Amino acid sequence: RLSRDLGLNPYTRPESAPQLRYTHIEQTVTPGSPVSLKCTAVGVPAPVITWTRDHRPLLPSHSTSVGSSRTPLGEVVSLVNLSSVTTREGGSYTCTAHNAHGSVA
Repeated sequence: RLSRDLGLNPYTRPESAPQLRYTHIEQTVTPGSPVSLKCTAVGVPAPVITWTRDHRPLLPSHSTSVGSSRTPLGEVVSLVNLSSVTTREGGSYTCTAHNAHGSVA
């Protein structure tokens, strides 16, 4: 217990603002094609990733799914899957990772 109180426990990590480790690339797609966008982030506490399209929250629908998971190494991985893209889904997609210490997009 003493080592934890002194901050010497090797299994604890200091709290930190999120950092993006991977973000999706700019893509041009053909209507009707499926598209998958990926974003990964780290931070302590684990960041929450949210998505927007043209600065509006991206909500799941019949053709859009959004999900996140956490790897054993502490990375948060978030995916957006569009099953069949139409021109209505076009725009600028942004992933934002946030926790109590800040945010990054």
